Amino acid sequence: NDAFNYVMVSREGMLLPLLVGFPVLLIPIWLAIRLGLRPVRRLSSELALRQPGDLKPLDVPHVDAELVPLVAELNETFSRLNGLLQRERAFLADAAHEMRTPLALIKAQADTLSFTTEHQSQSEAIQRLHMGINRCSRLVHQLLDLARLEATPGGNLEPIDMSNVVRECLATHAREASTREVTITYDGPDHIAVMIPRHAFESVVDNLVSNAVRYVQVGGRVIVTLAQQPNGAVKLCVSDDGPGISVEDHADIFERFRRGAGVTTAGSGLGLAIAASAALQFGARIDVGKGLDGCGVSFSLEWYSQLPRQTDDAWKSVTKLMPR
Repeated sequence: NDAFNYVMVSREGMLLPLLVGFPVLLIPIWLAIRLGLRPVRRLSSELALRQPGDLKPLDVPHVDAELVPLVAELNETFSRLNGLLQRERAFLADAAHEMRTPLALIKAQADTLSFTTEHQSQSEAIQRLHMGINRCSRLVHQLLDLARLEATPGGNLEPIDMSNVVRECLATHAREASTREVTITYDGPDHIAVMIPRHAFESVVDNLVSNAVRYVQVGGRVIVTLAQQPNGAVKLCVSDDGPGISVEDHADIFERFRRGAGVTTAGSGLGLAIAASAALQFGARIDVGKGLDGCGVSFSLEWYSQLPRQTDDAWKSVTKLMPR
């Protein structure tokens, strides 16, 4: 009993100092945390007071050195977002400018049809009206393709025979090529079956071939080469013997609405931008070089496309495309 009473008295004796000392210990801790988080609260208040479009860099006082890494990363993010916004604003302005021309042509020809009664004038107005509608339709489709490609960083892999895709694309442009007496040729194996985003690959081939057929001179040549390299890579090359592109323009021709100097053929400057965005879908980059016989221009891209294992269902789908 004496031992028990001693323990109880000891506990009662320790309880009062603990009750008094614990708050005294907590106050410095609370003050340290509050003072330490003051720069974070200041930064939070500054961000909360900003307008939605305000992306100017944050300024950190020297006393808040602990926030320098965080603010540096935020400023880097703001810089990238600002660049993206400026790019999209320029894109919208360019798109509106490009749309204005065919729409003005359509309106003018519609007015001509409304007020003229001469058969010859009506026929010419209808012809120009069709030209304006076709140009506007092509531009809209290109803008939609570009938006879809840039909105999806990676495409869905599916088994395709690239040789067949190239031949189908050439057949699509055969009529336009025949009208301009342009010879388009495929040089490659009968079958190359791989796993690749189909829409992206079709966009690359279609835009490169379309550009070559439209910009090459009457009676020119366009050759599409497809080959599987010994190292397992696949190489696609579209070459022509047209007027070519000056070396000074090589760095800018893949920008949206950018066209080479001295180009007189009607166009929007979106074809190569679409091809470049589509090539990124399967890990390729388009390189520019000399065309046929040292003339014209060639666009080539090389990438690795690995086939799945033979036990996979996808492999069975691919092998169906291969020659027997």
